[in-house]
Amino acid sequence: MAKPVERKYDISKGKKKKKKSGSFIARVPHTPIMLDKDELFKRVKNLLLAEKSFNSEVLEVAERLKALNVGSVVVKNSRLIHIKTGENRVKLLKFLADELDGVYIDTPSGVSSVGYVKLDNNIRLVAKPNKEHSAGVLNEKILADKINELCANGPVNVRFVGKNKTFSCVGVKNCVLTGTDTKNRRKADLVLQGNLDYPVSLKKDNAETWESADDYMGAKARRVVDELVEKGVVELELTDKGVYRLKPNVAFLPTEEEKRDVVFGSDILPNGAVVVKSFDLDTTVSVDDEGWFEIPVTKVITSLDDVDDHDDVAFLIRNNASRNSKKLGYRGLRVLAVYKSRLNKNILIYDNVV
Repeated sequence: MAKPVERKYDISKGKKKKKKSGSFIARVPHTPIMLDKDELFKRVKNLLLAEKSFNSEVLEVAERLKALNVGSVVVKNSRLIHIKTGENRVKLLKFLADELDGVYIDTPSGVSSVGYVKLDNNIRLVAKPNKEHSAGVLNEKILADKINELCANGPVNVRFVGKNKTFSCVGVKNCVLTGTDTKNRRKADLVLQGNLDYPVSLKKDNAETWESADDYMGAKARRVVDELVEKGVVELELTDKGVYRLKPNVAFLPTEEEKRDVVFGSDILPNGAVVVKSFDLDTTVSVDDEGWFEIPVTKVITSLDDVDDHDDVAFLIRNNASRNSKKLGYRGLRVLAVYKSRLNKNILIYDNVV
């Protein structure tokens, strides 16, 4: 038997030799500044106050989100809030942008593939899918599913029962979602298809905004701002960031035609209604003695007479650094059609609009 060949290996072969460090102490890039006790206390105090201010802002936004009942709200840090939801995240973010006067950034980023909402105070709202809970699905989807369940075995009569009036739909065979079709100022979120088509626009109970009105009312808002600036009633400052800032914010009231357009759009009347209600999966439907399915809601609006001081329409011109409406023409300002109840004492109400 042949004797095995013995070979010797140098285990250090091929390894890079470590360079010896001249010193284990890093050089300081500048001369350290020694702070006295009072100055150190002052700087720490300012940092704590700044952090407290940030936390106050983000907690205030979180409370508004909870009041809107849009899903599970999680504060991640002083400038980021996650909303866990089972609904369409893009539509939710657009809704939040309008409700909280922010801007929807639709560019995918590291925080979300569907973008996020940026508020004036630089707080970002991110919608995260909630796969465990479905209670956060869109208001209109809950209602549409409920109605389609009712008419699964044939046509039914459906009545929305509000505290002020009722709205009846006869021979309903189907309910379709139409909220993505907003061309030509269509407002219907869903249509009950029966003896007639009954278009329905849904508003949640705690809504404060009718619509974003940059395009619809931008030119008129520009005339209002220019007139008030010329008279010295308001200040309009161009900041070093290239955006305008209005002080104070300004509101003006619509004409009867403009109000009808904001509330009903081009498609709700004459056969439809605006229905106010925050639906959830526990919403109950009752049947009356004549076989009508009755859905309880907060309010039904089928004419302008149903609009009261709370939800009456006002156009609000406000600061929003991320906005750039071409029709308004002042980068940093935006126009919203809001509920009158949203106006406060700090907003100038201008009632001489031509």
